[in-house]
Amino acid sequence: MLLISVYWNFYPIDVRGLPCVELPASAYFPPRHRYRAERLLTYLNQRMPADGWRILGLTAVDISTTKDGISDWGVLGLGEMPGKASVISLFRCKKTARSQSHAVIRLAKVAVHEVGHTLGLEHCPTVGCLMEDARGKVATTDRERDFCPRCRALALRAGLTIAKNPPAAWLTEER
Repeated sequence: MLLISVYWNFYPIDVRGLPCVELPASAYFPPRHRYRAERLLTYLNQRMPADGWRILGLTAVDISTTKDGISDWGVLGLGEMPGKASVISLFRCKKTARSQSHAVIRLAKVAVHEVGHTLGLEHCPTVGCLMEDARGKVATTDRERDFCPRCRALALRAGLTIAKNPPAAWLTEER
């Protein structure tokens, strides 16, 4: 699967899939037909395998959280900071995507970003850094290529080995 391949090429760690499950009804937000990301994180933490390091939930539905005084801000993903759980959604990654593989590459970048949050990495002001805040725009992922030197050093200090170069798929698909 392209998502796991691209993700693994950035964070060379063992990745294993868990069975697909229904989203918890307690996370559904009827007024906007979305799921609350922070409630999904709580749910994911309960599903963390005993031998797990991090858990990343993947969904195709729209997700949201509270941000900057807005109670229902749609997001690409959300990660505990620091913590163990993160959730990402294909829903917004597909918007304006040139192809299905372009949407999946966006999603892989969001996965790297949200796992970065679980390691304690905050949003970065460096344009093009994978930890850059999307500020509500999925197109931000299209210019992201790698961690900036500062974020790379912080991730390494957190004990994570990171590939020296971004995955080739990120460079070829997005031209």
